[in-house]
Amino acid sequence: MALTVAIVDNNALLRDGIAALLFLPISGLRVVMASDCDDAAMTALQSTSFRVALIGISGANTPSSLSSEASEQTDAPKTHFELAMRLMHLADKPRVVLMNQTPEVYPKAMIQAGVSGFLSTHADLDELVKSLRLAGMGKSYISPSLSTAWAQEGLSDEQERFAELSARELAVMHYVLAEKRVPEIAELLSINPKTVATYRSRMMEKLGVRSDLGLFKLVQSTGLCS
Repeated sequence: MALTVAIVDNNALLRDGIAALLFLPISGLRVVMASDCDDAAMTALQSTSFRVALIGISGANTPSSLSSEASEQTDAPKTHFELAMRLMHLADKPRVVLMNQTPEVYPKAMIQAGVSGFLSTHADLDELVKSLRLAGMGKSYISPSLSTAWAQEGLSDEQERFAELSARELAVMHYVLAEKRVPEIAELLSINPKTVATYRSRMMEKLGVRSDLGLFKLVQSTGLCS
């Protein structure tokens, strides 16, 4: 039985090119969805039956590629971290992220969000199929070129703080930055308000901030949020 794949990428040429390659019989894969990377796509992914999602954050999906006018007209995530937070809501769905070798990417935050693998845009068909098949089996894959680039790039002390946050703490941070109140966050995450308060307190302590304003300034300084 063919492994079913959903492709989400704002770069239509790249998205459709990958879909065409995966339609080849030699891939043994079947594309069931190919769309832009916006809120509608994230909603559609929740109701679409597939085994692995291939999410693109290269080229047209990066913040620098969106003009201010385009940013106002699209609900696509404006940073890679924002995309990671959206991916967190795809529970029990293996995800492989397709990306360029860019220091704007925070792999640890995405791993916390449940990403199964990272694939370079320079990957060939064999590597693409390999990464998707491994994700479908519950295993991880990182393109060698990406792991080398990340090892050389390293993280600043401020960025390292975010690596210490749990997936729930990251989610609470995301909603705090979106100016959501504790009861709203509790409803969105389907947990008790007291639990949200606990996650918020732990998150603030780990990041070394005392207020929402301090949190916002820290996140802005590291480029995690626009």
